[in-house]
Amino acid sequence: GIKLRLTGTVGEILGLSTASGSWNDLDIRSQAAPQLYLKTDGNVGIGTTSPGSKLEVSKGSSGFTGAYNSRTSAVFGNSSASGSTISIMSKNTGYSGIFFGDEDLETVGQLQYNHTDNSFKFLNGGGSERMRITSAGNVGIGTTSPSGVLNVNKENGTSTVTISRGGTDTPAGTTLGNIVFTGDYSASPTTFASIDA
Repeated sequence: GIKLRLTGTVGEILGLSTASGSWNDLDIRSQAAPQLYLKTDGNVGIGTTSPGSKLEVSKGSSGFTGAYNSRTSAVFGNSSASGSTISIMSKNTGYSGIFFGDEDLETVGQLQYNHTDNSFKFLNGGGSERMRITSAGNVGIGTTSPSGVLNVNKENGTSTVTISRGGTDTPAGTTLGNIVFTGDYSASPTTFASIDA
């Protein structure tokens, strides 16, 4: 049954059995199919009656039948063969982003999409930009204005790009890495030069 009550200044809707006094799941809907489902374990389902995390939003089953990771707080699923998305909307004068926080700082890690110049920024340390992808597709590490496809910069220091080979001890003469310069957009591009080390 459903029980309505006022506790102090707070109104409550309770899924409480009038016969046994036990707690039941609460189903809120404005049509035949369930729309908002609150389980007795505290999980909330939108479009599903069996939420497997604190919040689960479903537009149909994705086909996953396992258990969610214990760290998962929210799940968004879709039965569409073309995929599932989450949209973060913003004015074109700001940015859309995700913050990765901890007990010390909410914004210690960040992903930002800046709508003013259509750049994608990666930040850590509470707001220090480390990498940027511009609207032209150029990637800058240590620079906010990469002048080429990849621009690595170290302010007041030496920029180092490391190519390494792990595993067991490497015999002398073994190639550790390659930088290859190719041309032509085809299945078999022409190699103009390479650096092997």
